[in-house]
Amino acid sequence: GKAKAKLRRRPRRRNASNRRFGTKEMRPRNVGYDGFPRDMAEEPPEASTRTSEEGDACGRLEEPLLDRTEVGEVHVETPNLKQGFAMLYVARFLSAWGERMWEFGIALLLYQLRPQTLLLPSVFGLVDSATISVFGSVVGSWMDKVSVWNCFLSSVAFQNAMVLLSGGLIFILLQMSHNLSHLMFVLLTSLAILCGAGSSLGSVGSKICLEKKLARALTRSDSRALTKLNAGLRRIDLSCKIIAPGVAGLLLTHGGPKICVLFIVTWNVAMWFPEILCIHCLLKKEEYSYVVDECKPRAHHTHSNSGHFENYMEAWKIYFSQDICKAALSLALLFYTVLSFGSVMVPYLYSRGMTEATLGLYRGVGAAFGILATLSLSPMTHKLGLFWTGTIGVYMQLVCLLIGVVGVLLGMGAVVSTHLLVVGVVLSRWGLWTFDMVVTQLIQEKVEKENLSAVSGAQNSLQNVLQLCFYLTSSVLSHPSQFWILCLLSIIAVFVSAVLFSIYCVCG
Repeated sequence: GKAKAKLRRRPRRRNASNRRFGTKEMRPRNVGYDGFPRDMAEEPPEASTRTSEEGDACGRLEEPLLDRTEVGEVHVETPNLKQGFAMLYVARFLSAWGERMWEFGIALLLYQLRPQTLLLPSVFGLVDSATISVFGSVVGSWMDKVSVWNCFLSSVAFQNAMVLLSGGLIFILLQMSHNLSHLMFVLLTSLAILCGAGSSLGSVGSKICLEKKLARALTRSDSRALTKLNAGLRRIDLSCKIIAPGVAGLLLTHGGPKICVLFIVTWNVAMWFPEILCIHCLLKKEEYSYVVDECKPRAHHTHSNSGHFENYMEAWKIYFSQDICKAALSLALLFYTVLSFGSVMVPYLYSRGMTEATLGLYRGVGAAFGILATLSLSPMTHKLGLFWTGTIGVYMQLVCLLIGVVGVLLGMGAVVSTHLLVVGVVLSRWGLWTFDMVVTQLIQEKVEKENLSAVSGAQNSLQNVLQLCFYLTSSVLSHPSQFWILCLLSIIAVFVSAVLFSIYCVCG
């Protein structure tokens, strides 16, 4: 009887041992000593894959962070990125300051040529948007086929040459406009506008090279480092957007249009050398030698002699074939809007009784909320991931704008509706720039490095196409009493953008 009892009890003890995995013989092969699956229990904790806390709010697993960990006998050191970041920051500041002064100054300088009409600034805005819409994708496709150094050097040289030509022509027109025939005035003004639009195209190329390709290559697509670098570059751009137009305005007010155009042109030409020197030092520095390899041009073989139309079609094919296309489209939709301190909403607010000083104050506060977004981006993406951060940003923008347009849609009094509208737009700047930086980083991380410039160029083109479409819409609905229709269309565009980004987050 005792022997039979022992035989009955042995299987129970063996089963219990199997559940506890107490001995090597009893433990299944795919289970560690602690009872967890072997690939989780015995993996070095430093090489664990990144989850939703580090760059993916949907909880998707990404590649191990091998650039800053040690796994077995493989050790990959991450270089000190502070010097590299500093070089990019300096180069971006020198470029952004000149761009923002020229962007603000050229419209006012063209207005000085014919003060009785807004025709020349309007024509420049139309030509500028159309130029980037048509040629932005071509520039991006070309940039993927040349080295990063030639790409940056050519873009900056072309940009500054166009500023020099356009500014020189405007200076001649300011000096001799009364002595020129009508035909010569139209010819020189047209050339100045075309050169000014060409400088914007060069600016697109230099920003793609610096903010997209070099930023991704320098950080080796490390999500945290890339977030920090993107936020710093955007902070510099927004700060220049606030201060540089003020400097140009002071020069125009106290020095006159000739002094203003001379200063802006001199700044852009003089800063060309230190700007390219920063990038040259970055690429030649031994510890950043991998940047050149990360930015290798795309092999194009049969397309080596292709024309502009082939490059144009190739860029759009690459763009729409990307998994990130939905998120990129959601960002582009935000450019179809009247709810910004642009050339449509500012005159409307002025017509409703808001003073220039109040408009300037609100605009500055809105820019400050944009800078706040650059400061909050890194901690938010670290805690929530890119997907959740972008979702919060775009829906926050939608909520703020809905609050802002209530007064316009319900026909409240002029004072209440205008101030409520401006407050909503100001608060929405945080969500707008947060969402913008998130989508920018998703493009940097998800698009193949050999196609990054083509996708970025097509993205710039699409954004300008939608902006151009809105200008055409606002020219048809131009009466202040029709402003509520523009507000409604803008809200619909933001809503569609938020839904499209949500679909991307859920479905990919």
